[in-house]
Amino acid sequence: MEAEDPTTPDPFTELVSSLRAALQSSLTPSTPSASACPMDVPAAYSGEVSECQGFLMQCQLYFEMLPHQFSGDRAKIAFIISLLSGKARCWAESMWTSGSPAMQSLDPFLVHFKDVFGTSTSALSVPDELFSLRQANRAIHNYTLHFRKLAASSGWNEVALPSAYRRGLNPKIRQHMAIYDSMGLELFMLKAQHISQHLFAVSIEEGIPSDTSSFCSSPAPEPMQTDQYRLSADERQRCLHQGLCLHCGENDHLLQTCPARPPRPTVSTIHVSSTITTPRYHDAVLIHASRSFSVKVLFDSGSSGNFISSHLLSACKVPRQRNPTWYRITTIQGKPLGKGLVQWKTPELTLRIGCLHEETLSLLVLEESAVDVILGHPWLAKHQPNIR
Repeated sequence: MEAEDPTTPDPFTELVSSLRAALQSSLTPSTPSASACPMDVPAAYSGEVSECQGFLMQCQLYFEMLPHQFSGDRAKIAFIISLLSGKARCWAESMWTSGSPAMQSLDPFLVHFKDVFGTSTSALSVPDELFSLRQANRAIHNYTLHFRKLAASSGWNEVALPSAYRRGLNPKIRQHMAIYDSMGLELFMLKAQHISQHLFAVSIEEGIPSDTSSFCSSPAPEPMQTDQYRLSADERQRCLHQGLCLHCGENDHLLQTCPARPPRPTVSTIHVSSTITTPRYHDAVLIHASRSFSVKVLFDSGSSGNFISSHLLSACKVPRQRNPTWYRITTIQGKPLGKGLVQWKTPELTLRIGCLHEETLSLLVLEESAVDVILGHPWLAKHQPNIR
């Protein structure tokens, strides 16, 4: 018996190489089809659970947009295999060489693919994980994104999802959402984010110290630690996801109220990150009677009007006019905002934001406002700006 030549090429490797070569040649036809949609080949997939659904979605889109490149299910399966690497490629090689029936038709192949790579390694099932999910100190945008991901595969209906979403919200936001359960999930999430933004704007307006990490989307610093050691990133993330105390790990309270946490000194250093409020203010110019003034603008979708500070108006010597309608202005908690009564408005002013936007408008005068100009829901609904 002759010894097997170690240089004999692997037939599976040759298959993948030939498929890649054929695909590359088919992507550059001499006469491109007018109906073809420009599509990038999906990135290689190595078997990560979190990337499974996205990878298969990209492959399905590729098949749908470029159907002329695939003669049947076998061609589509071969295309997916050609994009695999690492442990995913090892799995495909074993399936191919064993002649698995799943390799003959696309639907069984995808089902088996999801069984192998799309199953979460979490100790909790998706419904249990969704039920246990808490915003805690995370930004509401991050909490909403995680909730959407779990909700998509939970099998829960539109009646249960808003209640589960509200249950996991930060308590400061949750108390304002109790009356909105009757709306659909998407509107419910949007309302929660608007309330979060408004609470943050009010805390700035009134100078109220607040836990801004749950109101803004900037990543929070890492102040949480036990007395002897700092939590690892994985441990901290697990506690935040499951709503556990960062000190003792129990689920019936958070770090601030932990009974096992040693008392802290009354006076401590507070580190304020300038990145929390800076992105919420935008430079603008107001022009009146050929005089221009630089102002800071706050965009607030929770505000019912467009306002200017009475202090700024006096400093710039801009006259005010009696408004035909008086308004009582309150915060989301029902407390008067400023003096609580708006009686005046400005004459027509020119507002210039950046190099491309200029308009003429009149602003309501807000007494004792800490913000130069607030552009609220009426302005945002009219212009639909892309704010960065």
